[in-house]
This record gives sequence, structure tokens and C-alpha cells, in this order.
Amino acid sequence: MRHGGWGVVLAGGILNYAEMFEGPNFGSPENYGDGEAFPYLEIMFNFMQSLPYTRMAPRNDLVNAGVVCLAAPDSNYVCFAQTGGKVELNLSEATGTFTVEW
Repeated sequence: MRHGGWGVVLAGGILNYAEMFEGPNFGSPENYGDGEAFPYLEIMFNFMQSLPYTRMAPRNDLVNAGVVCLAAPDSNYVCFAQTGGKVELNLSEATGTFTVEW
């Protein structure tokens, strides 16, 4: 779920997540829950809220294979290596100074 969630938001999409639990009232709203992935997705949502998300667009052309990128050029670049490994981000056309966070 974590990998899929990052893939959805870095593709410019919106992720909607909840789990339905079985029980005597299966299908009723009281059986909806946060699920096991919720704490991890909450980290992602909190991080994404700190960005100018509505001004960003997918820019996978700027990264190496196996990495996804969402960018507001010259401002913010978010990269995710879906299977781990090295991230190469091409900033040759960017201007300014950048700070990198892991």
C-alpha cells in the first residue's frame, strides 16, 4: 500500500484509502477503519501537504528508470525509488540553489 500510495501521488493523483472489517454489520459505516497502512500513508499525506502540490506535475523524464518524480520546476522536486536504489535527478536546466532531504 505504501509503494502504491507514493506512486499515485507522485503521478499527480489523489489516494483514497480505508479498510472494511468483517463482522455482524459488514458493509455498515461502523465497520470502516484506518487499516494497518494508515500510519505510513499519514506520513506521506503530511509530507505532501508541505508542498505546492497543485503546481506540481509528474516529471519522470528527469529521473533514472525505476524512480518517479513530481516537480514544480526550479522550486520543488520529489523523487521516489519504488524498489530502492540510486536516485538520479537531472537538474541541468534548473536555476537556483537547492536543499536535499532524505
